[in-house]
Amino acid sequence: MTTGQHRVSVRKPKEQATDSDLLKLKADFAKVAATESGQRVLRWLAHFLGFKQSSLTMSENGELLIQAIVHNEARRNVWLDIRKLIPIKALNEIEKEASNATEQNKG
Repeated sequence: MTTGQHRVSVRKPKEQATDSDLLKLKADFAKVAATESGQRVLRWLAHFLGFKQSSLTMSENGELLIQAIVHNEARRNVWLDIRKLIPIKALNEIEKEASNATEQNKG
């Protein structure tokens, strides 16, 4: 490996979820997303995990902070995995509100 190159390894789960497990998990997320408190928790997760936020991080002198960027993207990817399990109608509401919260926090 030359300077500036990074080796990337991807960890695979020890056990792959079966289709039946995935269907049960989706049903569980649907139940959670159908409640006001569940949507509030999911909205908080979306915001906390960096949904609709830039992953780019710079030092005070303008240099890109690669480790921080990778960290931010890893967090955001958790939400991208979770959102696949939420029914689209609920997801639209959750993300619309999470996006509004992110915009309000900028100001």
